[in-house]
Amino acid sequence: MSETLKVMDLYRTDPQSALAYRKKYTDAWWRGHDPDFSQIERWSGREFADADWPTLVAADVWENSGVAALKTFDGVAWYRQTVMLTADQAAHAVVIDLGPVDDSDTTWVNGRWVGATDGWDRPRHYTLPKGVLKAGANVIAVRVLDSGGGGGLHGAPAERALTLDTGARITLPSEWRYRIGADIKTLGPAPTAPWADAGGPIVLYNGMIAPLTPYTLKGVAWYQGEANAGDPKLYAKLLPALVKDWRAQFHAPNLPFLVVQLSAFGAPQDAPGTSNWAEVRDVQRRLERDDKNVGMAISNDIGDRFDIHPTQKRQVGLRLALAARKVAYGEALKLGPRPERVHRRGDDLVVDFLDVNGALRAYGGKDVLGFEVCAASCHFASAHIEGDSIILPGEGGPNAKSVRFGWADAPILNLFDAADLPASPFAVEIR
Repeated sequence: MSETLKVMDLYRTDPQSALAYRKKYTDAWWRGHDPDFSQIERWSGREFADADWPTLVAADVWENSGVAALKTFDGVAWYRQTVMLTADQAAHAVVIDLGPVDDSDTTWVNGRWVGATDGWDRPRHYTLPKGVLKAGANVIAVRVLDSGGGGGLHGAPAERALTLDTGARITLPSEWRYRIGADIKTLGPAPTAPWADAGGPIVLYNGMIAPLTPYTLKGVAWYQGEANAGDPKLYAKLLPALVKDWRAQFHAPNLPFLVVQLSAFGAPQDAPGTSNWAEVRDVQRRLERDDKNVGMAISNDIGDRFDIHPTQKRQVGLRLALAARKVAYGEALKLGPRPERVHRRGDDLVVDFLDVNGALRAYGGKDVLGFEVCAASCHFASAHIEGDSIILPGEGGPNAKSVRFGWADAPILNLFDAADLPASPFAVEIR
């Protein structure tokens, strides 16, 4: 974050120096994180033999390309394309268009860097350096970073073309050679240009919040988290800092914050694993637990694992209204099951819940889905309801360290209370 603020300050007065500084910093980051970084010069070049790279048709995000290894892949992948040009075409081509690329790209032509862009929906439009194209074979190489959700060259193939100075277009073939690189879980959150879009540091705050600080607020509804899913540890610092700062800026030390817990999105899991989205949800849950002026609306059950922008906003609004009635207006309401503690009872583990309306319910059967017990690794655990508690039979062995619930990007869960409010996903140590 300190590097980001430093380069933002420089960009304000000297954009070219800021770009050079950022490139030096990001190259150093990639060199230390991506095992394929040393191959950039080869893989972007005209002479590299890529015949052993497989092909795909780039007509949609790579998850929908039919390539099994890309079905749930987030991380770095390369695209290469060879285009045959006449001497006249090579001399007069001035622009390359690639359409949108999800999320970030770096593009070379015949080994020469022509541009880089952050932003999943931004069409790539790069001016070609004079003399970069040759008569005969020309190689376009695109290195793509996808930090989550869909990835790759996902626009219509007809959008990708070389444009001549006469206005004529040479459409690029839809079939590209590709190579899968480092997984995002191995890489970690990669640096992006902080000024690239509205999500950059301070941009939205300066444009939309700072002008309002002379006024008073009754409360804040905060529906966000997807953009921070790449770095949940940083989010654990940023979200409480945001609440603290806005309370200071609006001169309201007890300003109510109503947080919408991150909805379900992405591929479901059939085995326990890591999930940045689950970690973000747990950050939001812990903020509510630790701050009596924070309320949380759980939205996991009304998410859409195929759409990062689920449409059931009415239900989100109703649950935010419940949180507002409790936190901002002091009504004695329960917002749905939250874990209180996890403890041993003989050979079993017991998860006690707070904020249960009426009784816990398991929709669709007697068994409760989504519970995991973790020691050196995690495994799914059978679970059933007992009053306001969940029992994990036979799971109380000495090696068990913690219990997780709903620990996936798009978990399939069936635990609710009598008010039809879902239980919050969580990770809690056994006490």
